Order: sequence, then structure tokens, then C-alpha cells
Amino acid sequence: MTLYSLPKPCCGLAFFCVGVLDYRWIMIVCFSQAAALEHQSLRKAYPRLGNMDLKIAAISLTNKAILLTRNESDFRQIVGLQTEDWSRP
Repeated sequence: MTLYSLPKPCCGLAFFCVGVLDYRWIMIVCFSQAAALEHQSLRKAYPRLGNMDLKIAAISLTNKAILLTRNESDFRQIVGLQTEDWSRP
């Protein structure tokens, strides 16, 4: 895989796009201040879910993104979070 640097910084770090073999692009986004605030709310609302799962959910929610995951059982509990599992036929 090849990493391509984008011009805008994110949280003091550079954004990266990863070129995938089928020519789709996956943007890697940072854990922003908005995501940190959303994470705090999610920790209170879903105390039984893992901290890292809640951080991932917070990033997806604040970016209004669909979360690609095989762990739909945990993530589907979070209200408003859109998930997809591309590993299933």
C-alpha cells in the first residue's frame, strides 16, 4: 500500500489517504476535540462497551461517516451510528 500525504493538517498530524488495490480511497481521520466530547457522552451512555470501540464510534459520529466493522454486535447498540460489514456475502 502507498500512503499519500494531503495538504491539510489534522490535530497536529498530517491527513493520509491509503490507495487500495481496487482504486478506492480510505481517508484516515484524527480524534478531534469534537470526537473527544462525543466520546465522553458515549462513555456515560454505554459503560459496558470498550473504550477504544467508543472512540471509534465517536470519530464516525462526528464525521457523519459509516463505520465499516465486523463487530456489529457492539456497535449496533449505539444510537445514530451507521455500520456496515463488508466481510459478509
